[in-house]
Amino acid sequence: MIVVQVPRPDLAQPCTVASRRLAQLLLDAGIDERARRRTIELNSRGLAVDEKQVLIEMKERDGRDSSRDMAPLRKAADAYLIDSSGIPVEEVLRRMMGVIRHDGT
Repeated sequence: MIVVQVPRPDLAQPCTVASRRLAQLLLDAGIDERARRRTIELNSRGLAVDEKQVLIEMKERDGRDSSRDMAPLRKAADAYLIDSSGIPVEEVLRRMMGVIRHDGT
């Protein structure tokens, strides 16, 4: 079982989707990579968006999310950070499973 913690603005703490966990993971990517991916996603839905504008909006949202008073977005002390920038999804999954196998015993 994998735990996913969901930030809830109406709660002081993130809510836990599953109470038992094998490992706590934070999947992330660099801001430029995230903006590139989001632009591709929106374009595939038929929305014409500018990657530079997507990047600006992501930076603003990240700033709000990480500085809010209630449940600010940040890495938990015991979470493993997996940066998915520039690597295929298969490699991301391999890294995630490696952490789970190592930490989940």
